[in-house]
Amino acid sequence: MSTDHSGAKICVTCGGGDLLRLDTYKRYWHCCRSCGSAFSEEKATYPLAMLSFPDLRKDPAVDEEKMYDYFVEPVHIEWSEREGQEFIAQYLRPSAVEVGGKEVLDISGGNGHFIRQLESLGARITLTEINRRTIEYARATHGFQVFEYNLNEHDLPSVTRQRYDIVFARACIMFARDLNKFVADMKAVLRPGGQVFINHSVVPTLGVLLRTQLDDFSYLVLRQPEAIIAAFTASGFSLQHRADETDPGLYVYDHDLLRHWRWVYRFYEWRAIRQMAGDRRYVWPARDRRRSTLVFHLDT
Repeated sequence: MSTDHSGAKICVTCGGGDLLRLDTYKRYWHCCRSCGSAFSEEKATYPLAMLSFPDLRKDPAVDEEKMYDYFVEPVHIEWSEREGQEFIAQYLRPSAVEVGGKEVLDISGGNGHFIRQLESLGARITLTEINRRTIEYARATHGFQVFEYNLNEHDLPSVTRQRYDIVFARACIMFARDLNKFVADMKAVLRPGGQVFINHSVVPTLGVLLRTQLDDFSYLVLRQPEAIIAAFTASGFSLQHRADETDPGLYVYDHDLLRHWRWVYRFYEWRAIRQMAGDRRYVWPARDRRRSTLVFHLDT
């Protein structure tokens, strides 16, 4: 959590101090009125932890590493292969990024079956992942290098010790607390003229904050695309491609499925609506999940 010299909370993206605090079940979200970013603060206690529902209590067995153990389950492996094919059609081809003959680094790439779909296009793959079970699986299953890498703890060039033509960062920038470190890591492992492909960078909306409020571990920072673009361009990159979308899936509606989920959702939704009634500059009040694909070219 970032604070100024007086101890007041400040935005982790721009350093601004004009913050709107939204209350959700397991965390507070601090939304910056200057840049539109939202960063989370985990709560020490939960108001309904005395009830019999496990998801209303803290699960000590779940952390940012172990929460991804499901990556090695057969159903997720099958899903990863299918998602890889969909990614090529829906995101890679429209971006005009060519992977044939390129050295490609996939950040937080899971079990490797997603990025392996790019091998058929001539890419040479390296993978990083945070989950140890998944790392062991990927090393035993695929023929490419797999490294353990935590976005907030490790220095990426020290981990990989080589440079790449393209870095893919899919659905992971929301877990990077320090945007400038993230950009610096990308730049440090790229060859001159290299590209960074950011996919599914989630924008802060009330729908996302409420959908994730019962998760033991979730997004750390949600940013506006403009804030990410500004950080990359300030570091010698140019924006090559941008595509914004509203997630067509039913992710944000999962809390319709159980009665106690609905009750908790509606309570915190009602409170947040009152809190953000005057904040209309950004799409914070939206109940959907909005996300962006951004491709950057390293110019210097």
